[in-house]
Amino acid sequence: VRRGQSLRRALQVNASVRRTREVAQSRMNNDEFAHFVADEGPAIEQLRHLVGGNAGKHLDGSSDSLGVLDTFVANLISTPEWERSELFEGLGDIRVWLAVRVAYYMGLYARNELGCEWFLGEDSESDTHGTPVLAVDGIEFSPLLVSAALLEGGVQAGLVGFFADLEIERIKEVPSNERRRRTTGCN
Repeated sequence: VRRGQSLRRALQVNASVRRTREVAQSRMNNDEFAHFVADEGPAIEQLRHLVGGNAGKHLDGSSDSLGVLDTFVANLISTPEWERSELFEGLGDIRVWLAVRVAYYMGLYARNELGCEWFLGEDSESDTHGTPVLAVDGIEFSPLLVSAALLEGGVQAGLVGFFADLEIERIKEVPSNERRRRTTGCN
């Protein structure tokens, strides 16, 4: 019985991971995208409430706040079957719910610190086609896909590391004469 229950739980978690990825790759029309962008503020407030206490108050879109969110997520996902906690009752599929809110938070950080704006991915060959993305000097990324991977433990250095790696790639992509003229550049 115990082995069967473990298998059922593993299958449910795998289904949740698949749903999170599907949500991250769901194509949107312009109206849906406008609603997505408009929902950012309330979703970030929900994330702050979930994180709670002083940690939640420090989620201000700054560089320092990425570490606060990384710590919260790392502690959360280190608990086996965390998504089954009573804390999350009424939130539906918590992996999807949290992935979307972490993605919004990544967008807030990218806007505050890098000057980026959300747009719909246009590359028809990309997994991000028709989904909300951001770009730094032409390096496009999907906060929805990154946040889904983060909740699976697949972003080893967390959001701090992700944005540090993005900055390294940005510096590699920008010719040295351009680098001297600008410190960041988003499109």
